[in-house]
Amino acid sequence: MTSDSYSNQDWNQIVNFITSSEIINICNDFLEKKAKEDQIGFNIFQIISDKYHREDFHSDFLALLLNPQEKHGAGNLFLNLFISMLEKAMNKYHGNDVHFAHYYPNSEVYREYPTNDGRIDILILSSPNKRAIVVENKMNGAPDMPKQLPRYYDFLSEKGIAVDAIVHLSLDGNKTISREGWSKEDEKHVNQVLVRIPAYNHTHMINLVDDFFYQAIPLSNSIDVVASLRQYSQIIKHLNQNNMDKSSMEKFYQELQKDNNLKIALSIRDMLNNFQTFFAQYIADKYNENGRCQPFPRVVFVPSYGGYALFERYEIHGLKLNINVNGNVDGYWIRLECQETRSSDGFKKFTEGLAVCKNNQDRLYKYKSTEENDPWSVWYKFDFDEEQELIYFLDNLLMELRDLS
Repeated sequence: MTSDSYSNQDWNQIVNFITSSEIINICNDFLEKKAKEDQIGFNIFQIISDKYHREDFHSDFLALLLNPQEKHGAGNLFLNLFISMLEKAMNKYHGNDVHFAHYYPNSEVYREYPTNDGRIDILILSSPNKRAIVVENKMNGAPDMPKQLPRYYDFLSEKGIAVDAIVHLSLDGNKTISREGWSKEDEKHVNQVLVRIPAYNHTHMINLVDDFFYQAIPLSNSIDVVASLRQYSQIIKHLNQNNMDKSSMEKFYQELQKDNNLKIALSIRDMLNNFQTFFAQYIADKYNENGRCQPFPRVVFVPSYGGYALFERYEIHGLKLNINVNGNVDGYWIRLECQETRSSDGFKKFTEGLAVCKNNQDRLYKYKSTEENDPWSVWYKFDFDEEQELIYFLDNLLMELRDLS
């Protein structure tokens, strides 16, 4: 579908779609998340990328930190810090002034602790005090098993073990807990000890990265542990960012399914894909009108490389000059080009002597790595919202060339 084939109704639908509050909110949310996206750099956990996407990997790493007997050398410090975080979260979200850290001075930390019909991801158990903390890891988005949390609570309770907290650990804290089949007793027992902890959340929710890992770093005397905590925190943020991007796309997908929105979105995509061709033709038409392109004899549209406007073949001071203008949604470029083949010195001195070039040094741009040392071209870059600045530059360049002739 070409732009000429759009009816007034089509255009109204396009405008209504891209200006709707739903689409604006989705796009703003997506852009905000992209702006906050962390650059991981060198990260050992990313190098073993086939591992860090797995739920077991995260449970293993967390259990290793919490276990006082492991080789991190921090003893009970990490476990105590983790329990303090849970107390803080339960006090904040439940409004209860709970204190149970003193029950766990000599506790054991188990991975995949077996129950009658399942396994607890991480169990922190104080056998002498018959107290326990259950950690259910859902960082990879795995669904809940039937009555999973009530079954864990009942299993421990039947053994005479008091459950101080059931930690539901998810990537961003927004994962829904399935309560299908829960009885009123289940709701009562689990809810009073349930605490939802995100691995990371950029809001003010208590989370593992800010309230555990970052707090644990200064407690460690091992540079290896410190490096591991920092890099693991980066991976968590990276996974969280990917999850937020997915959330935005899911909202956008829902909007596309409404009415005629998919057709409208595809029309917008096609127009964006055709923008470079349009812009080149737009510049050619604009400067061919009433001889505005002088001292160049004409401007032609060249379809190569996506399309550009070519101000071609103006000779001055023994130089044969062209001006190329192209643009897309990433911005606009003006290329002052010389076809002289004997020496580049004359072209370099000529462009450095132009006032418009002197006044726009901040716009000098190395367009492609293969052309960085090209002595026959000078590039100038303009942002997408700087069309008027580009036109002003081009008009002044043409005027200066006319005055020099």
